[in-house]
Amino acid sequence: MFGRRQTEGRSPTIVSIPQVRLIELAAIFSIFYIAREIAGFDFRTGLVAGVFIAAAFLDILVASLGNARGGRILGRGAGEAWRWATVFVDLFTVIGLVYLTGTVASPFLFLLVLPLFFAGRLLPPLRAGAAVTLATVAAIAVLGALELRGTIPHFVCCDAGAAMPSGPHFLVGTLLVIAGFMSLMTYLFATFYDSFEVYLRTAEDRLVNSRHRISELTRLYDISLGINSVISLDTLLKMVCKEITLLLRRPWSSVLLLNPEGEIVRHVELGEEGVASNEPSPPIAEDRLVGAVLAASEGFVSEDAGADERIAGSPMIDGRELHPLLAVPIVSGRDDLGILMVGDREERPFGGEDVRLISILSGQVVSAIEKSRLYEVMSGRISRLEREAEDLRNTNKLKMNYISHLSHELKTPLTSIKAYVESLQDNIDNPEFVERDEFLGVISTETDRLIRMVNKVLDVSKIEFGQRTLKRKLFVLADVVAEVEQAMQPYLVDKQLDLRIGLPGDLPKIDGDEDLVKQVFINLLGNAVKFSAPGRRLFIDAVEDAVSVKITVRDEGTGIPEKDLTHIFEQFYQVGTSMGEGVGLGLAIVKNIVEQHGGWIQVSSTVGEGASFTFTLPKEHHFNDLLGYLFESIEASEEIQEMFQLSVQFIAEMLSAKIVSLMLLDRSRAELFIKGAYGLDERVVEKARVAVGRSIAGKVAETGEPLLVRDIETSGMKERSNDGQYETKSLVSVPLRVGNTVIGVINANNKISGESFTEDDLNLLVTVSERLSKVIERMRTAEDFSVFLKETIATLHSMIATCREDYHWLNRKTVEWSASIARKLRLSEKEVQVIQYVSSVHDVGMTCVSDDILNKTLALTPEEIDEIRKHPQRGAAIMRPLEFVEMVSQNILFHHERIDGKGYPMGLKGDQIPIGSRILAVLDAYASMMGARPFRHRLAVSETVGELIANSGTQFDGQVIKAFIEVLLDEGVIEIEDYTRFAEQLRYAGKHHPVT
Repeated sequence: MFGRRQTEGRSPTIVSIPQVRLIELAAIFSIFYIAREIAGFDFRTGLVAGVFIAAAFLDILVASLGNARGGRILGRGAGEAWRWATVFVDLFTVIGLVYLTGTVASPFLFLLVLPLFFAGRLLPPLRAGAAVTLATVAAIAVLGALELRGTIPHFVCCDAGAAMPSGPHFLVGTLLVIAGFMSLMTYLFATFYDSFEVYLRTAEDRLVNSRHRISELTRLYDISLGINSVISLDTLLKMVCKEITLLLRRPWSSVLLLNPEGEIVRHVELGEEGVASNEPSPPIAEDRLVGAVLAASEGFVSEDAGADERIAGSPMIDGRELHPLLAVPIVSGRDDLGILMVGDREERPFGGEDVRLISILSGQVVSAIEKSRLYEVMSGRISRLEREAEDLRNTNKLKMNYISHLSHELKTPLTSIKAYVESLQDNIDNPEFVERDEFLGVISTETDRLIRMVNKVLDVSKIEFGQRTLKRKLFVLADVVAEVEQAMQPYLVDKQLDLRIGLPGDLPKIDGDEDLVKQVFINLLGNAVKFSAPGRRLFIDAVEDAVSVKITVRDEGTGIPEKDLTHIFEQFYQVGTSMGEGVGLGLAIVKNIVEQHGGWIQVSSTVGEGASFTFTLPKEHHFNDLLGYLFESIEASEEIQEMFQLSVQFIAEMLSAKIVSLMLLDRSRAELFIKGAYGLDERVVEKARVAVGRSIAGKVAETGEPLLVRDIETSGMKERSNDGQYETKSLVSVPLRVGNTVIGVINANNKISGESFTEDDLNLLVTVSERLSKVIERMRTAEDFSVFLKETIATLHSMIATCREDYHWLNRKTVEWSASIARKLRLSEKEVQVIQYVSSVHDVGMTCVSDDILNKTLALTPEEIDEIRKHPQRGAAIMRPLEFVEMVSQNILFHHERIDGKGYPMGLKGDQIPIGSRILAVLDAYASMMGARPFRHRLAVSETVGELIANSGTQFDGQVIKAFIEVLLDEGVIEIEDYTRFAEQLRYAGKHHPVT
């Protein structure tokens, strides 16, 4: 829809010397026969034509032999002789034509000057002129003398009555005129020779360069086809090495791939022993060669790699005995993917042309590498899906075994119950039936057994599917362990087991669900009792960690075989072949409970020596302890503060609010303090403290519910100390929570427009709060939280940059419209919130595209178009640290797909595209057309909507366009007449391209 034009320049046509000679012959031939027809000249047509044919044949023969002078046919000296032969061919041709048309009486004497120009290419101009003049005058003199004596016939161009000029004086005069004319031409030729020579040399150089460029482009095209047809990354890199050596005619090449930290993770090399590839383990960091190449903007060139101090010590070139070395980076957007290198063991330096060629090849390699990496990722996912499918098949098999076992287990007590009930029924009136109490006791025991089995199945289902929510409270771990010990006492006594409990007296309280934690201990101790021999010991120990309590339950039983350790927590899995009374759900329940508390569990065991289960539970104030623990880390404290500051800055940009504050909860004082602020005075930030339960933020922290205040004056919560910060009467405040625990509050007030905040604004803030909460929670569980933190900061920077576009006012409207469209399409409120949030950040991947491309006014190159088309994938990757909802990533990734399947990046079609992406596609196109661009003006609303309708059913979803037109009508952007016209156009378009 938005095409650009570009004029293409044309290079001048360059012809070779043999071609010039053939053109010369054709021109002379034309002159002869045109003169014959116009002037009535009469000459021997057959002889003249024979001269032309002979001359053309000799020219072609000489040119063919001349082209072979560098091969085996001709040597250097012979080649020079053949160049002179071309001059004599011209000379004899012209003299022959002059003789056949009257010699000294010929009207074509002026043609005698032609050989002079070609002789000038072999001798200096004056010498060439003198030689050709003498040869010409001598030849004409001989012919004239022979004609005067009657030795040879005299041919004339005139009528039959014309006679030959009489007397030697006429011959001498003619020769003097010829000599004078050719001398004048020699002088002129010598005077302008330099200009002619420059032009000729330039023409020849252009011809050679053009042929060379065509050869290069052909080779590069072949290389591009080759590398883009390869899917395997290892094969691709090997092929690239081979193609580099062929392209630059050098014996050694290498490709290095880098990870995001700039470390070498893959190295492929082509040398005398062939192609070799390896993956350094661990990755090679801080290689001097990598730093030098990435720092060189025009390519890195070294005349002697072995002695170059800039790259000394690099294992990538040490021992290769390389002299000249050329290397260029492989760059994709702002990311350094790797390095291409080529070298030689002979002292043949690289030139600018070599740098240009390898740079072009580097650009082609980028897309091939990314495609191969994508293929590897997809292959990995396919392998993972195959493993998961296999796991599902195994699980299904286990479930079938479980059903079979459960049927047996249920049948046994039910059979027993039925038998005893029938006995009781038979003897219900028999007073002598003394076994009544015993039978009832058996029935009760068997019923309890059934209830336990059913409860285990129900418990694991509830915990697994989130139906059993945690009832958090603070409790003493020692009390729970004591209750469990008392409950397990009959089993311990029955097997004469010794339970030893080692809990420190200063152990902090646990923040969790007491009943579920009790179930964890019962299940673990039950297994320990079951697999321990009489007289053995059991142990329960606990120690305090930075943010949790680590608990170990250990026994001296039979132990767990190593092959079973990785499956021990799977549902329905049981160790060994004997299933016993259990149904294989106990440890699955334990794992789910621990993970629902935000902890982890692991097992270690040695057969014959027992098993040890270690797990963690959150301790009292563990979220505040987590933040304190992280802030005390020298490496991360500044990054955490930066993350909070960027978060409030993004919220301010997204909601167009003048003031935003992020407050954390100090549990020891039961008050909130400001950790990050935007638009607040530093003195307010330092001194502000809000008690839990007081003012707006305090009430949100107390209740854990988000709050929208449309009028602060009538809310009853305005405090005198805060009067200065409220320019408008509306504000929003939402809790910041981890799990079910409130750890802070986010506030926003003073909308730039002066309008009140809306429910949609509140939903946006809740959505951002949820993601920030997840970031805080994941910092504790991330393998390297500092790396995760840096990724989060980079994501926030990109999100802020996206919010600061020049046409941001229109972006804010599209955020509002996205929610309105989603509601008109009757989507759930949860889907509406996700789509509204995604609409504010969906183009975050465009921050990876350079401004030179975005602001370009000329036509984009295919590479630049490809760079832009990568922004959905990059956007989804950028948002990964903040995202836990798959719908968000999908809507970002697919918002440039088309209904007809011609979009990117996956070519999805129709309903395969998520509804959120279809909404964003329409709004994105509308915003693009309504915003000014470097290459075109802003379009009117009617033009923009008309363009959307014109592409309904092919590029856009017609139902979404219909809903959008209704939104524009509701907001007064279009009038009812426009709406009617657009609706009719949309119905017409729907007949040709039915909506999905």
